[in-house]
Amino acid sequence: MIASICGSRHTPKAKAAEACRRLMVQAEMKFGPCTLLVSGLGGNADLAGVDWARARSIPVEEHAADWDRWGKDEAGRNTKWF
Repeated sequence: MIASICGSRHTPKAKAAEACRRLMVQAEMKFGPCTLLVSGLGGNADLAGVDWARARSIPVEEHAADWDRWGKDEAGRNTKWF
């Protein structure tokens, strides 16, 4: 399974980490083991997903937003890509 983490920049780190763990366990039960995590690196939820994947030696593909190029519109552009 390829998983994408698209979360809020405003979720507290501990809450994001717990939610990520819980949701990834559910996703793996339904779809099988995660083989790649795609992250926008946009905040605590995204970074919790990266930490989760790296702790399990799952490859991470990073797609950080290009705020300098797209400004505020980048949030929507990056989320649509995922």
